[in-house]
Amino acid sequence: MVENLLTQLELKLGAEAAGIESITIQNEQINLGYPEGKALPQPWEFDLKVRFGESSVWVPLDLMAKDWLKRLLTILEGLTAF
Repeated sequence: MVENLLTQLELKLGAEAAGIESITIQNEQINLGYPEGKALPQPWEFDLKVRFGESSVWVPLDLMAKDWLKRLLTILEGLTAF
């Protein structure tokens, strides 16, 4: 249980550092929600094929894969650099 809380905190801090307001899962894709009016990252900032919404980025990660969380954390770290 403590490990889950630490993971949640790590995600929250990573999202905050990258300027992301929310992280949700919809239709088996991860949605990175940005504050309204904030510029979204560019497609070349991702190693994956992503889809852009008005104020969000849809990331197609296989949520059944064992490493999906690690990959999400890596994406957040990469977005912090920009």
